[in-house]
Amino acid sequence: MIEARCFGRSEIVTPVGQILPTSELVFAFALYLCVRAGEYVPRTELIELFWPTAAEAKGRHSLRQMLYRLKEVGVTLDEDGELLSLSPARVRCDLADALHADWIIEADEADIAAACDALPGLTRRFSERYGEWIDEIRARLESQFRRAALRVLNDAKTEGRWYDVEHWALMLMRTDPLNETAVLARAEGTAMLGSKAEAIEQLDRYLSELGPKAEQIGLPAKLLRRRIKEQGERRTGEHALPLIGREDEIRRLTEALH
Repeated sequence: MIEARCFGRSEIVTPVGQILPTSELVFAFALYLCVRAGEYVPRTELIELFWPTAAEAKGRHSLRQMLYRLKEVGVTLDEDGELLSLSPARVRCDLADALHADWIIEADEADIAAACDALPGLTRRFSERYGEWIDEIRARLESQFRRAALRVLNDAKTEGRWYDVEHWALMLMRTDPLNETAVLARAEGTAMLGSKAEAIEQLDRYLSELGPKAEQIGLPAKLLRRRIKEQGERRTGEHALPLIGREDEIRRLTEALH
């Protein structure tokens, strides 16, 4: 089994060896086939991706050499004339898994958090077309991460797990600093954990960063700021303590309130 790992640390592990991003071309070539496992890719497409300036004969020679190098480290491809493919039964790829629609619902929190740090060390662009492919993959992955993280954040908020709300809000803001849902959730979590002044500061910074747009899209932040400020004025001197171990009860109460 081939393990293509793209989250946290980029590496491709085979039964007989390992491919790291330091071997830039070999790693990028193998990763491309791992992500597209099960698809038949034309030889001409691979040559255009990785040897775009080579003459046809030279490009085909480079491709044959690459296939030989991959075979040496345990990556064997299926060949059908001009088409090449890596069987999905022989590979596991966390990046390919994360691009599936059901990953948003099925992924656990550890996998979602790991997806926030994808493809470290993979920076070289072998061709314009390859660069476009990498950009598309990164954009799709960021979208998947945001949607999955929002699911986890909303679950934590419904259950009153405010420490987790803060954590996932910050995770989301790493990839999308002005994500309204994350900003508001973080401020609400900070306030619920007893730091209302800090929560107001967070909202003020957000509104300032919005600039002129704050008049049109800053209303939810302004309403939350006012609510937090009013709660602080009514409860001066009090310190709110989070409820621990009451997630199911809080979820039922929250859903009933909605």
